[in-house]
Amino acid sequence: MALVRDNILLQLVRGTHGDQLTIYERNGQIIMAKKRGPSKKKPTKNQQEARYKMSIAAAYTFTDIGLW
Repeated sequence: MALVRDNILLQLVRGTHGDQLTIYERNGQIIMAKKRGPSKKKPTKNQQEARYKMSIAAAYTFTDIGLW
């Protein structure tokens, strides 16, 4: 993990870049860190429910627009 200071290139950049690097802001500081790997824990019931609802919403959106 690295704290970024006074770097004009990274002032507006956020997110994951490639498979190695994540740039995010926390408490006003820009942080560069190794990309997190997948969780080793099983998803909770609430997480599974939220994922299911999102899959239904995404499917509805695609069929409503006519992409499928």
